[in-house]
Amino acid sequence: MDPLTVLKTMWTHKWVTIPLVLITVLACAYGLLWAPRSYESRATFALAMPSVPSEEQLQDDPELAAKNADNPYLRWRDTSLLAQVVIARVNSTEVGEKLEERGLASEFELMPPDGTSSGMMNLTVEGATPEVATETVAFLSEEFTRIMREVQKINEADDLYLIEALPISGPTPAQEVFSSRLRFTAILGVAGMVLLFGAVSLAESIAASRRRTRPAPADAAADRHEFLADDPIIDAVPGYRSPLEDRVFADATTGPHTVGR
Repeated sequence: MDPLTVLKTMWTHKWVTIPLVLITVLACAYGLLWAPRSYESRATFALAMPSVPSEEQLQDDPELAAKNADNPYLRWRDTSLLAQVVIARVNSTEVGEKLEERGLASEFELMPPDGTSSGMMNLTVEGATPEVATETVAFLSEEFTRIMREVQKINEADDLYLIEALPISGPTPAQEVFSSRLRFTAILGVAGMVLLFGAVSLAESIAASRRRTRPAPADAAADRHEFLADDPIIDAVPGYRSPLEDRVFADATTGPHTVGR
């Protein structure tokens, strides 16, 4: 169906189209101007490997050599494994319940920067208010540091052998996420258009059904004039007689007659 036909059909059912178009426009205006907002705050961390003592230092310092160096995450050359473990723990149900208890935001993302696999971690939080967003970043930053220390302490390694999370920035001042407003408005617009085309299609189906059941004008006229010339009128239409029917009716009641010239 070409656009011109669609517009013509919509105009044919304008009493359905116009109200739904107005409702959709008002809904989109509400989405842009008054819908709930989302605010975003961020924090960035650097994962720093510990300065492990050399063999010479351990031999020269028996006290240093006595410290527990059993940190399983130091067996890898980078911090990628530790980062994956901490991300999984921060995204756990336990942390989610803590956020809910404190009335903080539950929408957050903790991951390395795009294009890297280790060394840096970005924390992004979306909240309903600027305060909620920044408070959630602060809380998750503490949880990130606590969990990272906890998983490395599984074998009670000394602090000297722990990978550290160094805060680089954040929590940053919360900024409104304009894309969330546009996304909400787009959802309202799409829903309105679906409702509009559905209503117009239903109205067109009802109109087509009525056209199929209504007798055509030509057939009605044929029914009115259909009768037998040699017999009395057998099927007159109430309220209507053609001139020829008048003559047949007169012949049937008073007998044949001729009109003088």
